[in-house]
Amino acid sequence: MLRLKEIITKFRFIFAILLISGSLQAQEEISDYVEEEVLVDTSAEYIKDYRAGVKLADSGEYNKAWPVFKKIIKNHPDFYQAYVEIAYIYYKLERFDEAEKNIIKAEKIRPLSFEALKVKGMIYFDTKDYPAAKIALDSAVAVSKIKKIDDPELYYYQAQLMYVGKSYKEAILTLIAALDWKPNYLEAIKLKSEIRYVMKDYNRAIPELDEAIKAMPEKEMDYYYYKMRAISKFNIKDYKGSIKDWSIVIDNDPKDEESYTFRGNAKINIGDNSGAIADFDKAIDLNSRNPVNYCHRGIAKNQNKSYVEALKDMDMAIKLKFNYAEAYFRRACIKLNSKDKAGACDDLSKAESLGDPDAHKYFDRFCRVN
Repeated sequence: MLRLKEIITKFRFIFAILLISGSLQAQEEISDYVEEEVLVDTSAEYIKDYRAGVKLADSGEYNKAWPVFKKIIKNHPDFYQAYVEIAYIYYKLERFDEAEKNIIKAEKIRPLSFEALKVKGMIYFDTKDYPAAKIALDSAVAVSKIKKIDDPELYYYQAQLMYVGKSYKEAILTLIAALDWKPNYLEAIKLKSEIRYVMKDYNRAIPELDEAIKAMPEKEMDYYYYKMRAISKFNIKDYKGSIKDWSIVIDNDPKDEESYTFRGNAKINIGDNSGAIADFDKAIDLNSRNPVNYCHRGIAKNQNKSYVEALKDMDMAIKLKFNYAEAYFRRACIKLNSKDKAGACDDLSKAESLGDPDAHKYFDRFCRVN
């Protein structure tokens, strides 16, 4: 990919800086430039071909659309819109270098084209050149306001950029704007629910995840959204609801280890220790090297008063992860239940040194000598 300074002309760079500075005079001059329309004969044959090509590209028939735009460029080399469409096709095919080259050609003909700025921002976002993506998308937003263009996809990409930058509240507001224009915009609905989840705003995340799951076609279902909803429900102590969602995920993918782990934890919280043990058994069958599954199966066995078996699980968890603070704390609890106070105090001391949040309190209660 070419570096940003190699592809932005002096005029466009000044435009971006002036947008940030908020100079009214500059914005008025830019507005006059942007609002100049390039006159074309809309009845011309190549315009009809262009519109047909756009329909093909929008329907994903890129192999048919591409030669249409190439033919237009051959006969009308200054028709920048064709370059933008070719760039978009290359972008969808993830051929980002070719996409960028065609956007540069379009901008040489027509700087400050809304569609060119938008597609350029999309290219840079997907190639993780976030500073360049921000300049392009912010510029596209400025042009859209001048030209009174309502484009929810632009705001969706801007929200994605905010999400990457952890500006979660701004991203949510931007997605709300996108959904005001296009209420059934699935990608925006999905992203908003995901951001709520990442923000740990679980009470809001759950209904938004409900909406995203309901809106997704069954054949295109992304079960990651069930996972986010299951974890959200767990965190608001809706353990039965969490179990239900994990069961849906497991039905779709019976070899998903983490789903058994999470469902097992939810079952512990409703007192279904035998059910939890069965889930951890399955998780261990799928991955015998994960110490978490042994630790949590040991918790369930301890609650079932199977202390010997519970200790074996904790020993294995610590063998797999020697600095596993929770496992030392949980093993101490099992030893207390089996009347091994000395062993429990050794484990509590170790757990405390490793930073377990509960170990200090238990050590003071059971082991501290006054």
